[in-house]
Amino acid sequence: MRIFVFEFFSGGGSATQPVSNSILSEGYAMLSSILADFNKTEHKIISTLDYRIKTYNPPINADIIIEISHKDNFNVKFNKILSNSIDAVFLIAPETDNILYNLAKIVEHKKILLLGPSASSIKITTDKYQTIKRIENIAEIPKTELMSIDLPSEDVFQASKEIGLPFVMKPLDGVACAGISVIQREVQVPQALEKIRKESAANKFIIQEFIEGVDASISLLIGENQIIPLTLNYQNIDLQSSTYLGGYTPFNHPLKKEVVTQSKEIIKKIKGLKGYIGIDFVLTPEKAYFMEINPRLTTSYVGIKSVSNQNITNAIIDLFIFKEERLSKFEFLGYSHFSKIDLIIPNLSLDDFKEKYFKEGIVAPPFVVRGRENEKTSAFICSHQETLKDSKKQFENIRNKLFFGE
Repeated sequence: MRIFVFEFFSGGGSATQPVSNSILSEGYAMLSSILADFNKTEHKIISTLDYRIKTYNPPINADIIIEISHKDNFNVKFNKILSNSIDAVFLIAPETDNILYNLAKIVEHKKILLLGPSASSIKITTDKYQTIKRIENIAEIPKTELMSIDLPSEDVFQASKEIGLPFVMKPLDGVACAGISVIQREVQVPQALEKIRKESAANKFIIQEFIEGVDASISLLIGENQIIPLTLNYQNIDLQSSTYLGGYTPFNHPLKKEVVTQSKEIIKKIKGLKGYIGIDFVLTPEKAYFMEINPRLTTSYVGIKSVSNQNITNAIIDLFIFKEERLSKFEFLGYSHFSKIDLIIPNLSLDDFKEKYFKEGIVAPPFVVRGRENEKTSAFICSHQETLKDSKKQFENIRNKLFFGE
């Protein structure tokens, strides 16, 4: 098969727009990780790169790499690629503004095999409130209210009294932690509303009970008649800055079985969830609280691929082509820490940049795009060792080398 693997930011979906250095690097971390696995399959792999990344000539695994330039009409180029004898498509894109949904719809319209959730299931899970209403009788869910973005801040705060302090304000279709605020006092509400407006064009948002606990996600593979939990992943989240920083996998928590049970019931309630997905939870000592569904590959894949005993992309393809008969049991060996590391780097020649940053453990180098030379960028790093302690130690060594050199 000819399989088109597309990641929105690093793959040129925003080639005509300014994009932060960090977003390009995080997108590239997911793209390079999944391509490394797809490239080990028997299929021909096609992908794209944003021209700002392509100038670095990064070591990426695909049979064909197509550059997307600021001069290109993205929709035209995307459709042209699909029309070039593509048999299947694997999409990674944000749910915000229906980006992932619209891309999936294009693929389905062309009757090309979509190696992931259907467009209709993406539409449902993109809307956090609609998702909650679908599953509220089968999952532990924080108290949640739907609000209009045009409400005065005092009315938002008044409505929160049913929920109590502190409470959380979230975009309806936000990705990861983008646009999230924890509210302790009424004076924080106006700024939180602006934060939501900046991240989302939706005319609604949600307020939600704040659950104190451990942030976690579960990664799963879904076939027609089978749900395969892969790993529970620890998430390092800074709610103050609305930033997902990474985490480690696997995460051994007493509520793992409860998370698996809830996840299976949740998936059954939303028709069309297939392939690789992630579900976020907050874990208290007693309960696993559902947060949201990510109907796509998530950043934790960077770590999961390191600890898996088999190629996950082979399993994804088998789920769609062979309907599970060929799947063998997954085992996860050791531990992996993974994280985005913010940096401000000196001006380097391309050769010096490659020598310094194209190294084992650095999944995505700290790309710097023209015009943003003095802004912070991010590298994405990943460790893998037999024990959690050794994985953390290796991770810290990689991080220290980024900051201080050899």
